[in-house]
Amino acid sequence: MSETTSAGTSAAEAEPRDGLPPARARLSRVGDAIFKRVCQCAALLIVVLAALLAAILVWKSWLAIQTTGLGFFTTLTWCCSEWS
Repeated sequence: MSETTSAGTSAAEAEPRDGLPPARARLSRVGDAIFKRVCQCAALLIVVLAALLAAILVWKSWLAIQTTGLGFFTTLTWCCSEWS
């Protein structure tokens, strides 16, 4: 014979499948949602920091890019006297 709670449901029906009581399972779902948001924010922060790093590198090297042009990245010869 199965045990029944004061609400008239059996103990097996009151507990979710993972074996946690309902209040504990609800807390676990809230914790999972918070963890998911923290991970999403951390991933977004990494993308933003990478974009900021690229923007600052271009900003700080703008004079060199204007002076030498983008050919600096594709040519094999190094000759600074041509650019000055």
